[in-house]
Amino acid sequence: MSATETLAALPFWARHRGIILYAVAPAQRLMDSHDARPASEQHPYSRTWRPVLGSIWSYAAGNDEAWYPISHALGNFLLSPQNHIDGQDGPDDADQDEVAATIFAANAVLHGLVGFAELAAMRATDAIDNRWYGTDDELLAREVERETQRQVAALELISSASKDRAAWGSGAPAALLTGLRAGDRWLKGQ
Repeated sequence: MSATETLAALPFWARHRGIILYAVAPAQRLMDSHDARPASEQHPYSRTWRPVLGSIWSYAAGNDEAWYPISHALGNFLLSPQNHIDGQDGPDDADQDEVAATIFAANAVLHGLVGFAELAAMRATDAIDNRWYGTDDELLAREVERETQRQVAALELISSASKDRAAWGSGAPAALLTGLRAGDRWLKGQ
């Protein structure tokens, strides 16, 4: 079953937040990767989206008030010069993988559509391709496979957790949030 089918098949009590979790986990990995770079290689605009990422996790955990900073950030983006149709001639700040994935995850919060989660996940594999294409094809293949495995594992965890309706209460189960946010460190222990 594809990610689209799996997410669409989640029970209603877990679907919206499950879609958000599938989107925010790769966005988190991308932002963490960005923040691990030397300061000279970091993008100031990318750092402005880190609080939004935190709000997305908070919303997934059940904090409905987190909706407001997420929607304000998207609104500000839509009204900004970073939202343009100028192709290569316009600012590329929002096209940085960590920013684009966070914007897709924020849209998953507001709209609950699987497509936004898939776009966030695709940015994680695109980032690997952008980094290694033509430089080290073997490493590129290994890293894409690793990212794909992370996404499959996240999907399996979300799907498995969705079976326990009571655990979702007003938000996603705490153990699921912790595991997806910790990423590789947690998945290796499973």
